[in-house]
Amino acid sequence: MNKNDIIVPVVLSPTLASSVSYSYVLSLIETYHESLFSKFLSNYYTNCFFDSTYFDLYEEDVFFVRNNIFKMEKFTFSLTNNECKEEEIFQAIISHISRGYCILVHWDEFYVKDSVWYQKKNVDREHMIYGINPKTKTIHIMSLCDGKCASYCFTFEEYLFILKKFNFGICQMIFFCFNKNNKLEIDLLKIKNDLYDYLYSTNRKSFFDHDSVFYGINAIKALVSYSRKNLISNIEGLLLNYKVVYEHKKAMIIRIQYLSSNHFINKKWEIKYMEIFEKYIWKFWIYFQEFEKEKTSFDLFETAADYLLKGIASERMLLEELINEELNYV
Repeated sequence: MNKNDIIVPVVLSPTLASSVSYSYVLSLIETYHESLFSKFLSNYYTNCFFDSTYFDLYEEDVFFVRNNIFKMEKFTFSLTNNECKEEEIFQAIISHISRGYCILVHWDEFYVKDSVWYQKKNVDREHMIYGINPKTKTIHIMSLCDGKCASYCFTFEEYLFILKKFNFGICQMIFFCFNKNNKLEIDLLKIKNDLYDYLYSTNRKSFFDHDSVFYGINAIKALVSYSRKNLISNIEGLLLNYKVVYEHKKAMIIRIQYLSSNHFINKKWEIKYMEIFEKYIWKFWIYFQEFEKEKTSFDLFETAADYLLKGIASERMLLEELINEELNYV
């Protein structure tokens, strides 16, 4: 980093880095931990959209604008017909970064140097600007893919060249920042309701109300069931889905540890959950990572899936006890 860099504090490897919907939002949210603990419990799985599989998290409002966690602005403009002057774009980025905004934009990885797809394949991917240097006119960018973070530093001229190659030069920028005037408080009622939805696979938020969409624990079971039938034909998409499952469990650990350390729940729940995690979920992840390397040893996948299913069965019993003993009063 240069002394003239203006950087928005972000977590480059957020807990839920594999989430298609929330990875970038979380990179900013995790600098203000309290917001995380009441959210990202709800999950869904479907294989009915565009012949792909999706296991992801959901909230009613992706950018949490309605409950004032974030402030957001959105601009769409053309880079090819002088609709917007390049210096105006640069000044807008400086202005927003200086006020704590990050910026979400799409580009084509074919034109991004150091990308694995550089000059190989056209890949539409979202990225986030989180820093800028007004003196050297360089921009700091993070790009999350398959749970991994790639960091880039381009001159503004290089960056504009990449953007002009995407979508005929039509560019949309979403500016969003954490609303520091919003006093974040742990929402025990939301945690209780979302835990209930997770454990009993209900969809009280009416999110994707469709017969082929599964929720909560049933979403994980449906993912495993589909994988056993279609693993060979859709291996790459399914691998990402299981990374989200594992990150969902890591977020549960963070949530329970926070509730325990702040005396919302008894310490015993943290200890018991860690026992389940180490006995089943961690072993699922170890075998899954081995399978990811091999991609042909389906016995490894079956072992991983077996540990995962046993883990969520034990998790359900434990979390039901937690709700009954600690959250019934909420």
